[in-house]
Amino acid sequence: MTKPPTSDSDPPAHPPRKGNHLPYADAERTRSLMDEAEAFPLEATARNLNWNLLRTFIVIAQERSLTRAANRLLVSQPSISNSLRRLEEQLGMTLLKRGGSNFELTPAGLLLFEESLEIYGHVSRLSSKIADLSGAVRGTVRLTMASTMPDHLLNDLLYHFHREYPDVRIQTTVTSSVNAERSVLNKTSSLGLVYMDRFRPDLHYEPVYRVRFGHFCGRRHPLYGRRDLSPDDLQGLDCVSMQTNRLAESSWPTQLSRLRQRLELRVVAQSFNVSEAKRMVGAGIGIAMFPLHSVAEEEADGRLWRLPPYDELPEAPIHLVINPRCRHTSAEQLFIDALRQRVAGFTPNEKILPVEDPVP
Repeated sequence: MTKPPTSDSDPPAHPPRKGNHLPYADAERTRSLMDEAEAFPLEATARNLNWNLLRTFIVIAQERSLTRAANRLLVSQPSISNSLRRLEEQLGMTLLKRGGSNFELTPAGLLLFEESLEIYGHVSRLSSKIADLSGAVRGTVRLTMASTMPDHLLNDLLYHFHREYPDVRIQTTVTSSVNAERSVLNKTSSLGLVYMDRFRPDLHYEPVYRVRFGHFCGRRHPLYGRRDLSPDDLQGLDCVSMQTNRLAESSWPTQLSRLRQRLELRVVAQSFNVSEAKRMVGAGIGIAMFPLHSVAEEEADGRLWRLPPYDELPEAPIHLVINPRCRHTSAEQLFIDALRQRVAGFTPNEKILPVEDPVP
């Protein structure tokens, strides 16, 4: 468990809540800000900026394409291009490099994207925070997680939480561990579940599981069906990676990364979605390293074939990640607490996947 250093000036992560007073700050201190108009001048950018343009820019950056951004927002591409141009004019800087075949933000564009996500994170949580004043548990819990999270961690948790708090909307997003971590940092997610063993100092991580991984190939692969293999037979093979960019590769759990480097596997396809990775392995594109619990059915019916190593399997930890500087709503904190309680109820044997039968 890691906790970033705090100072006396840092606000507590979850301040006490009293009656109908503001749940996140001292009410009198907040009221005093209303009398400080002279100390809060309306700077030109803040006064003139169209905030909807920032929302459009976030989608442009996420989609890495003006066309895909237009499709996602259900508007025309000229409208998206015009929004980008207006934003650049208002800020007086270029945000997107033109003329190349690859989508690339300028340094100013990258900075604006980070700041826009932070703004969006605050705005998207306003209704839930205001609902807290009434004492009712409402709002949205946004859980962002890597693919292949175990069913027995989440299924019962979601069922019982919804039964107890039916007015809370639960939104789940599956992405890469790096993107899940970043969404928690930017406060666009309430919490994340990630495969990671290298941590940011500004986030808080709690161990949930350790997951065993293994190599697999599909029926069309030359190694399918062979039982006489050693790790050396995998040397230099084509592989499907579940990490989709260099940052994700550098954050991959240590044991998995070292094994792939030792075998000198050549990445020929990528997807953070395990279902799509299975599709590519089944198509014979290459081998892949999957969490064993996520491919048990495919291994049992022969769609995937287990490859070495068979002993001393590499493991990766699943961590709960939260932002200690995010003032969680009542609904978010109750969900985080319920998840912690769920994990605390597992035996040591149940915290390693696949779960093995206990030795009598």
